[in-house]
Amino acid sequence: MIKPTQAAKLLDVNDSTVRRWAVRFARHLSPQTPGKPRSYTNADLDVFRRIKEFTASGKTLAQIDDLLLYAPDDDAGNSTGLIPWADAIKSIEMQRAIMAQLQSQIDAQNQRLAMLENWLALPWYKRIGKRPPIG
Repeated sequence: MIKPTQAAKLLDVNDSTVRRWAVRFARHLSPQTPGKPRSYTNADLDVFRRIKEFTASGKTLAQIDDLLLYAPDDDAGNSTGLIPWADAIKSIEMQRAIMAQLQSQIDAQNQRLAMLENWLALPWYKRIGKRPPIG
């Protein structure tokens, strides 16, 4: 069993970083025995190594949590799904960009609709000779 300070030295990170990761990613680690000091297994160290790699590659904590949950491991504990996951993340980011563009188009249409509704709310005699707002 590996103590938190030993794990931090092995991973070349601060003790507080290991503690934060242990709290944030507790569902991916071995359960802690109540009433005993926290210690980690070799599998826990592998999880911490993967967290460190994902953090170094710029992933957010939520993305890391998803990757740890869904990325398959081989028998040695190494991730075998990183390249397909990278492609999936790129695809999701592209879809988010498309959705953001569509949302901006919807916002523009809603703004045009609001302008038209305001124009229609005017009395009919104030609309004579004026074109409806197009946007």
